[in-house]
Amino acid sequence: MNYSDADWKYPCGVALAHMGTFVLATYGESRLALMMLAGYEQDMEKDAREGFYNPLVVGTWNLEAVRSTLLELADSVVCPELDAVITATGASKEWWKE
Repeated sequence: MNYSDADWKYPCGVALAHMGTFVLATYGESRLALMMLAGYEQDMEKDAREGFYNPLVVGTWNLEAVRSTLLELADSVVCPELDAVITATGASKEWWKE
């Protein structure tokens, strides 16, 4: 399967669904995706200025719609062990830093 930017909803989660681990994968992946989204948001001005690809800058993703969906997915399963590492809200405010 090929996944485009418009199809951002968890290609890994879809594949893992066949192995019976979709719920946990979605739960963890949504936090990673929230962090990725926060990074894109943080870098919007720099990416636009320097010509780096950013799906928020080019309009492929709608920031609030994607964030809302990811937060809903991240909160869809109760997992205190993962919440102890990072909550969905915490993930939406963190990003990879150089």
